[in-house]
Amino acid sequence: FQGMRKTVKGLLNHPDAETALAAQHIEQYIKDHRVDSDMQLERETGAITNLIGDCETKGLADVNKLNIKPYVDALKAANTKVDTLLMGRNRERVGIEAGALRVARQASDDAYLWLVKLVNALALTGDQSKFSAFIDLMNVVVKRYKEQVIPSQKKKDDPADPKQPKEPKQPKDPKDPKQ
Repeated sequence: FQGMRKTVKGLLNHPDAETALAAQHIEQYIKDHRVDSDMQLERETGAITNLIGDCETKGLADVNKLNIKPYVDALKAANTKVDTLLMGRNRERVGIEAGALRVARQASDDAYLWLVKLVNALALTGDQSKFSAFIDLMNVVVKRYKEQVIPSQKKKDDPADPKQPKEPKQPKDPKDPKQ
């Protein structure tokens, strides 16, 4: 898309008046559809689909005049591929029931707690030296997860309560009320 837009922009100053006019028409289509790479993906593919439609119908003569048909074709192919991938992703997610992640997370947490209780019980009732290496390893893994993988949210400083006031509240030389 960027290549097509830059080509059209460059052709706006073409010495041939007909070519410059064709570039103005295509540039207007680009402005009308407001394609932006920062858009949400479905919205962007929709805008590009509409732009391609305009270029292939009412702007076909201008596209041919500017010789930007390869850009339009490449843009259409890329947009179709993105749209196909988005639809595939949506179809894959149809089978996922709502709350499945929560249920899986709860099952994982339950299994972890059961394992912790089992290892602790075995370590207390049996030979602790057999389990100490495993316990040390799990403690390191849990610590790493808590510190790096799922870091806690830092508490923001309250700007209303600064540590040191910028202006002292107590004047050095108080005024005499009789003055």
